[in-house]
Amino acid sequence: MLHDIPYLNLMRRIRDEGNKRGDRTNTGTVSIFGPQNEYDLSTGFFPLLTTKGVNWNSVLGELLWFLSGDTNATTLILEGNYIWADWPCKHWLQQTRQAVPEQKDKAGWKQARDEFIRQVKADPKGFGDKWGQLGPVYGKQWTAWDTGRGKSINQIAGIVDRLRTER
Repeated sequence: MLHDIPYLNLMRRIRDEGNKRGDRTNTGTVSIFGPQNEYDLSTGFFPLLTTKGVNWNSVLGELLWFLSGDTNATTLILEGNYIWADWPCKHWLQQTRQAVPEQKDKAGWKQARDEFIRQVKADPKGFGDKWGQLGPVYGKQWTAWDTGRGKSINQIAGIVDRLRTER
């Protein structure tokens, strides 16, 4: 609960002072520029919030997926983690000229997403490899950052190396 207080204060500030703006999902957001919360990790505690539902296994699976450099949601879907399933599902529907449910059509969206997940699980190497691809999301950016000069940088390996050598 200790870590929740700064988070809740920030949420109140965003609610009270924030600017409304549109977004790519057409649901809209409220934001303020540059807020930060800092947490002392040297205490050995991870500041996991308790005021909102957080599935720790899903978070951990997603972080390990990022660290692996993977950019295909199939890996997560096969583990029962659907946090990255929405975007490739929508892309699949659009590219195959199927109806894309409105964002607020929860039942329609659930049905489409469940079908997408079913097909990924049934054919991970075919359907999953083709339609689960997300592009250069965090895993690629962390492990194969394109320098724009024909090279890439593994930022995670760089951090680990610096932690080992710059004590």
